[in-house]
Amino acid sequence: MLAAGKRESGSWLEVLRLLLKYAVTRPLLLATAAVLAVLLGLGSVIAMPTMNAEPMNLALEYLPSLREQVESGMYDSAPEDLRESTTEELAALERMSSAADESETIRAYERYLELLQGDYDAGYINGGQRWGAHEQAELSFYQALSSIDKPEVYASTTDEPALYRLSSALASVPGVVWALPAVVSAVEIAGLRRRGRALVQAPGGVRLLWAELLSAWLAAVLAGVLSWLPTLLVSGARAGFGDPRYPVVFVWAGQVVQTTVLETVTRTFAMQAVGALLVVAVCELVGRCLPSLRLASFVAGVSLLLASTTATGLAATPAKASASPFALAPFPYLIVSEIARYPESVFFSESIVVAGTTFEKGMWVLTLWSAAVVVALAVVIRRRTSVCL
Repeated sequence: MLAAGKRESGSWLEVLRLLLKYAVTRPLLLATAAVLAVLLGLGSVIAMPTMNAEPMNLALEYLPSLREQVESGMYDSAPEDLRESTTEELAALERMSSAADESETIRAYERYLELLQGDYDAGYINGGQRWGAHEQAELSFYQALSSIDKPEVYASTTDEPALYRLSSALASVPGVVWALPAVVSAVEIAGLRRRGRALVQAPGGVRLLWAELLSAWLAAVLAGVLSWLPTLLVSGARAGFGDPRYPVVFVWAGQVVQTTVLETVTRTFAMQAVGALLVVAVCELVGRCLPSLRLASFVAGVSLLLASTTATGLAATPAKASASPFALAPFPYLIVSEIARYPESVFFSESIVVAGTTFEKGMWVLTLWSAAVVVALAVVIRRRTSVCL
């Protein structure tokens, strides 16, 4: 631990190492990581129902009714193509109900959806209603799912393998709660400087600023990754790691987008890492400008996170709307799960998002805003005649 009033000579890297060591061992940061770990890990230890099996269950509930309609001769006078497709749909549902394993059930349901698409295209459904993006997303999901080695859906969170559960869990954490470690680590570094706890005859000015920024940022990222471990370990021990190619499908700006569960996790990590840098930089900037450094950093971080949630909600528009200027602000991208997506996205294809946002744009926007804040910080430091550690 760093002792008050003690100075040691050392290089910039040594300053960074000592600051990082100080930040990652703070009880408040460890407690924040523990709270996040509990929030993420609840679904791994408590069985919670999911929506994954609901579409197939609804289709099976329709089976007796469809069978009765066909056997009663309801479709005898229908066009030939409709009679043929209805007979095939009944056969697909029958295969679902008598399937020996889940993979056979999934493939039979995929065939049922393909037949429904033909009925839509022929104008036989709901007075000629067309096959929409939401329906195509569901079909694309089951087509992709059928192509992996062991296709299955998970009716409970405790059935989900580690990678899948982590992706779902990351989306279940409310709004910007994931960024709390960034606020806490910035506050701890600000508190160290405020109390005059010196660790070095340190390279001052901007060079010291880089050390403080990097140490707070790295501590926040490490705390975030640490909070993931219980979910990975518990779900992994119960259900294995899972197939990284498991499909994630959703509608974005009116288009069907297909990705994988591994990509959602890596995108979440990337956006949280860059977002944490912005949060730390904002806390550092406000902390440098106001007398009460620790309180100022805390208020700045929390205000940024609250502003992200509020402003994103106010600017939210249907995904098919034209691009919003708000897509160039950092706020929407701090609601990471809405950008990186998650396994059950297919059931929320009409999710409200800020029009014009994408993962790629989000990475650029967060990076540029972080750079702008860091430049502002450097200007503030250079205008001061002394730096308080």
